[in-house]
Amino acid sequence: MDQPRQGLRDLLLLALGFLSWRQAWTNPDKACEIPFHPRHSLHHYHGFYLQRTGV
Repeated sequence: MDQPRQGLRDLLLLALGFLSWRQAWTNPDKACEIPFHPRHSLHHYHGFYLQRTGV
């Protein structure tokens, strides 16, 4: 991820009460096909592990 987007992501997480972005992953085995809208279909999912402040 490029620096400006990463900085914005970090500010948003702090505003929502999260301390840090711990881990992220892609799951290529999961897909979501949107009928009649193939442009919006997903070929994989992303997962995230976030840590909240004060926990």
